[in-house]
Amino acid sequence: MNAQEKNAIKIAFKAAKCTDTVFKRVVRRKCCYCGSSKKIQRHHVTYEPEKIVKLCSNCHRLITVINTIGSIATKTKKDNAVRTRLWDWFIRTKRTNTKFTVDLILAVLEITYKFSSIEKQFIMEARKRISC
Repeated sequence: MNAQEKNAIKIAFKAAKCTDTVFKRVVRRKCCYCGSSKKIQRHHVTYEPEKIVKLCSNCHRLITVINTIGSIATKTKKDNAVRTRLWDWFIRTKRTNTKFTVDLILAVLEITYKFSSIEKQFIMEARKRISC
């Protein structure tokens, strides 16, 4: 991981203000995105180094679908640069009533990608489970 990626991770977490990265534990009892205190879950923003935040189940499903779309489109799995970029964008959209679309996610990643019919079906099924 280069210095620019490390800096992007630090900026994203300062914006979220919800982790204690030294002890790798989440210190807030509320969702970092919507503020809900119901059904709080841990979400890995990055895996190496491990960065974890707390999200409610709805917001967790939402960012998971966003990460999945990013992974499919970039043909990567658990890529810190992609995940950090999507997380930073996700946190910046807080309280803006942004409608998360596949085209918007691809625009954030600055890529174009033509999803196969199987990938489209998978994304549609995942999006049906989101109520956030």
